[in-house]
Amino acid sequence: MLKSSVAAVALMAAATPAFAQSGEVEEVVVTGSRIARQDLVSSSPVTTVTSDDIKVVGATNVEEYLNTLPQLIAGATKSTNVTGQADATANLNLRGLGAKRTLVLVNGKRFMASNQQGIVDVNNIPASLVDRVEVVTGGASAVYGSDAMAGVVNFILKDKFDGLMVEGQYGLSGKGDAQDWSTSLTLGTSSDKASVWLHVNYEDRSTLRGTERELSRYSTIDSNGTFIRSGTAGRVGGALIGVPTPNGSGGFTNRDYALDNLVPRPFITATDTNYELQQDYAIQIPLKRTNVYGRGTYEFTDDIKGYVEFAYNNVDSRAILARTAPNIRETTNVPGLPYNASFVSPSMAALLAARSNPTAPFALRFEAPSQFPKREIAFTRDLYRVIGGFEGHLGDWKWDASYSYSHLATTEVQKGDISRRTFVEASTPSATDPTKCASGNPRCVLVTNLTNWSPELVKFLRVDNLSTTELTEKILQANISGSPFSLPAGAVGVAVGAERRTVSSADNPAPTLLDFASAGFGERNATAGEYDVTELYAEAIVPLLSDLPFVDYLGLELAARYSDYSTAGEVKTYKAGGEWRINSDVRLRALYQRAARAPNIAELFGGLVNTYPSMTDPCSRSANPTGQVAALCIAQGVPASAIGSYQQNGAAIEARLVSNANLKVETSDTITLGAVWTPSFLPGFNLTLDYFDIKIDDAIERMGGGPQGTLAACFASNDVNSPFCKTFTRSRSTYEIIDWGVPLANVATLRTSGVDIAANYGWTMDNWGFGGEPARMRASLVGTWVDKNTVKANQSAPEVDRVGTVGGDTPAIPEWRWTGQLAYSSGGLELAWQTEFLSKVKDRKYANALAAGAANPKAGIAAPEVDAYWYHNVRAAYSFDRYTVSGGVRNLFDKQAPRLSSPIEGNTDPNTYDVIGRYFFMGVSAKF
Repeated sequence: MLKSSVAAVALMAAATPAFAQSGEVEEVVVTGSRIARQDLVSSSPVTTVTSDDIKVVGATNVEEYLNTLPQLIAGATKSTNVTGQADATANLNLRGLGAKRTLVLVNGKRFMASNQQGIVDVNNIPASLVDRVEVVTGGASAVYGSDAMAGVVNFILKDKFDGLMVEGQYGLSGKGDAQDWSTSLTLGTSSDKASVWLHVNYEDRSTLRGTERELSRYSTIDSNGTFIRSGTAGRVGGALIGVPTPNGSGGFTNRDYALDNLVPRPFITATDTNYELQQDYAIQIPLKRTNVYGRGTYEFTDDIKGYVEFAYNNVDSRAILARTAPNIRETTNVPGLPYNASFVSPSMAALLAARSNPTAPFALRFEAPSQFPKREIAFTRDLYRVIGGFEGHLGDWKWDASYSYSHLATTEVQKGDISRRTFVEASTPSATDPTKCASGNPRCVLVTNLTNWSPELVKFLRVDNLSTTELTEKILQANISGSPFSLPAGAVGVAVGAERRTVSSADNPAPTLLDFASAGFGERNATAGEYDVTELYAEAIVPLLSDLPFVDYLGLELAARYSDYSTAGEVKTYKAGGEWRINSDVRLRALYQRAARAPNIAELFGGLVNTYPSMTDPCSRSANPTGQVAALCIAQGVPASAIGSYQQNGAAIEARLVSNANLKVETSDTITLGAVWTPSFLPGFNLTLDYFDIKIDDAIERMGGGPQGTLAACFASNDVNSPFCKTFTRSRSTYEIIDWGVPLANVATLRTSGVDIAANYGWTMDNWGFGGEPARMRASLVGTWVDKNTVKANQSAPEVDRVGTVGGDTPAIPEWRWTGQLAYSSGGLELAWQTEFLSKVKDRKYANALAAGAANPKAGIAAPEVDAYWYHNVRAAYSFDRYTVSGGVRNLFDKQAPRLSSPIEGNTDPNTYDVIGRYFFMGVSAKF
């Protein structure tokens, strides 16, 4: 026998309505609006995740579960290890529009960012403290301010606690590794007027290295349809890079030469590219995390309550990386190796002497020998957040005023680096005494070989970098909501408020990084800046009609926000929409929102970041410049006589990524259209369909999409004064590109559209119970169909649709994605099964070939497509007396991640596909 559940079935529901037996329904505020309502159906599509949902996958970090939701495209996770970074951050990327365009709230208030890009690390929000999470689609700047371009993720924390609770969980993979254990303690007490409670959580997550899984044991590349081991030219013994070599017809061609005991020979890609970046990279980044959260309230009167919240988060992450592979070459800031370097053998000297300029510096790449220590990297982050305020009533009006202070301090320690400047010093012999360094530095030890270094040379070359970053945010806000008057169709709801926010930050890189001389880590300038914003906002819900045939309710939802940024100036955002409730079963909703995102500190004030992208200068002889290209080269400063003879030195060009203090705000337009069906003949069931269309104009991205795109756009413009060509100059002596700064600019356009589907059903079964009690069942299915997800890097660039693709710099964006769950509970026993589906995707190489109209687009691609994926997770729990024991399995059938022809890292997309494998977890809790 089936009976209707009297509880709200909010499991992953998009704007799920509340169900109650009788009596007055408490007014609540649903994410997407600041107006308290009895009706939980919002005009904005809202997906709700409960703490029980998070437990199904054994998640100790909220991102582990949230990234299974179809609305989110994989952001940074515990498997993110791009370029060896080990900061163990986790972020959320709604709709694939970028984590910086997803606003994260805690209890409806903006949460502290974890870096200068304004991105929140959700590791700072312990899963054990979360009551529920509400995810809103589309721009919500009119309600919440900047950053809410793709939507809002609001973490609602547990509000009050009496007694003592101790919880613990331990997990490990089916192979006995990737251990993760956490424990938490919560204690509190309350009275009629006051409450106070404290929550402490600690997590210790172990390292899982890429070498411990077959997929990532070695890095591979797709070589004309076959996966082969890959690496870089930084081989043991070294390689000469880009040596201008006589080509037999009076010219020169840049060639690479492998060094065997300092004897050069032509570089053979198949056998000499053997520096293994995969060596020690982690596919589960280690983490030690401590979270402390406290809240206290006191009712001064029936209408005034004070509250204070305190949060402290400490994250410590460490990793050992492969030995550095220095790329020693002449750059804007560091000289190249002298032609008579101390380790140059006679055969090397003969090769260098045959160049067009025999005394020019040369370039070398090599893997540091075994005597040099492996690189280590460690991040320590301490975040403090204090909020104090008052809330209460003025008659029927609710008000709230608060002040928050947040401070983040990050320390980054990098060990095992080599300064390229110091290496050049140690390679330059004195003209008077070739056994000593030309610098005269008494500590300097000459480099005489590339395979066996003395302790003295290691000590001289080794550099340990210490960098710090601090970020401070102060927010003063006040708002009031209520009903000023009523219309025939009902009471008008209004919310108004003001907010003042100040953000400041300073990044202080280590000296070697500041010198742009690091061989093993990312170089950058210092970044320091601040901005403030003053905002006023108002929101209204206006009932127009009610209690009419086919119009049970018809109302408008309106909001507007005025923002005045010290950097970006005045910004206006707004929304307009409404709801049409045809009857108690069917509701329709529509909303238009104009949102904005102001540039963050890194975008406005970020220091230079050095990169060395592999590309060919169009003016170089190997590019065969003719016609308009040759004419533009001459206009840029390459003499006509050098056209056809000038050859760039090396396969890479130094490009510096720079910020832009003159950036404008990004703007977006979001349209959502939806329907909610709650059939009266099937109590406990609801179905929602929501169409979304989000377009972002003036998106802040790298000019031209990056250095390669900028250079291509320069020569496509055929105008020496084009914005793209003006980003660089050329050397008067070598004619190479120098002083190249690729800035950020408001140049890109992003757009995504699709349909969200959610179905939920809750019911009871008298005959299927346990322990003599009825069984309570919950079933849910939430999915997304993505129609488009396009990027246009600039006005002259082609539009690229990323739907149904994976690879390169883009995680998988399946056309279809579903998450379903079935849960059973009775007599203290809980059983749950969850499944996730990702539809087939094309590798980026294959997608590009299709877009180019290739006759055989799969030719030469080892893995042109990734088949559809299913993941399954199960959990069981039993509660008795004051204890609960639980356990489960994630990735029940041990589904392995795919090997990609265009991998993001670790030969795959580790943030979308599981790279760890079957995972077991077990836990226990006790409440006293």
